[in-house]
Amino acid sequence: MCNKGKANRLNSNYPLLYKLRHYALSSNFDKLFRFSPDGILIVTKDGKISMANPAALWMLGIEDERTLDVSFNIYQYLGEDDQENCASSLDMVLIGLVPSTRLEVKFTRKDGSTFYADIAIGSFSESNNPTAQIIIHDITEYRLAEDNSLQIHMDLEMSYTATLNGWSRALELRDRETQGHSLRVTEKTIDIALRVGISIEKIIHVRHGALLHDIGKMAIPDSILFKPGPLTIYERSVMEQHPLFAYNLLNPIKYLLPALTIPYSHHEKFDGSGYPQGIKGDEIPLEARIFSIVDVWDSLATDRPYRTAWSEDKIKQYMWENRGTQFDTAIVLEFLDTI
Repeated sequence: MCNKGKANRLNSNYPLLYKLRHYALSSNFDKLFRFSPDGILIVTKDGKISMANPAALWMLGIEDERTLDVSFNIYQYLGEDDQENCASSLDMVLIGLVPSTRLEVKFTRKDGSTFYADIAIGSFSESNNPTAQIIIHDITEYRLAEDNSLQIHMDLEMSYTATLNGWSRALELRDRETQGHSLRVTEKTIDIALRVGISIEKIIHVRHGALLHDIGKMAIPDSILFKPGPLTIYERSVMEQHPLFAYNLLNPIKYLLPALTIPYSHHEKFDGSGYPQGIKGDEIPLEARIFSIVDVWDSLATDRPYRTAWSEDKIKQYMWENRGTQFDTAIVLEFLDTI
């Protein structure tokens, strides 16, 4: 009802806003042309508008249909890129490569206002002259809603990132001995991940997982977590629960599911002797295999309550000696190549 009302209003305001010229139009086509809520143009090979229905003229801001005889051309309403795409599509239709085609363009009216449209281009004959029919469907509301949805998504991403950064800082405030550890291992893990071919789309999850790798330690008692000496068998068993605590904490959060592999699997070993699952080789997610090397490197290179930092050469030797058992050999070689 709304669209029909608009078409009737346009027709009454501009009684001559459509051309019959050389066309022998049937009454049904005449009605379709007059009252269509979508714009309909007939254009020549060079893009000149030879015929326009009321809706098209209203969309383009053409107030006097007689000006069509002077210089009106569809390309003057389009940006440079859209001009090229429209011209290419028009040529394909007019030389018979395709019966019809469609594309999305942005129109700019004479007054500078704009609207987005889905246009369908099809062949249309005018006294044996090659012409095309262009149907214009306004999709501005859809595009604005899509853009708004994208902005909301980006705002959510930024909020999630800020929250995860806050969690990471909170963990380090609890354990001042490892301050800066999460950011260092995150940056290095991303570097190695890109070198071994992990896609850009997955890097954001690698980052989140690396930042939150020790979040399960929030559930470990301070008496165990900060003990300056060796842990007892019981204390060690409690400490080795922190990947499970991380899994239970993060698993209900749908957004973080793709990032869960590092917090859950970074203590697995290549030969299957790690925890909590005891998986081995390629069963261990690639990002967790990468992170485990970076994490051990940073831990050994930093003073801890129970030992002083190792030298770089000693850490390299440890990495090399434990390739194929604790660590993935290929990742060790890639990692050492970056040192």
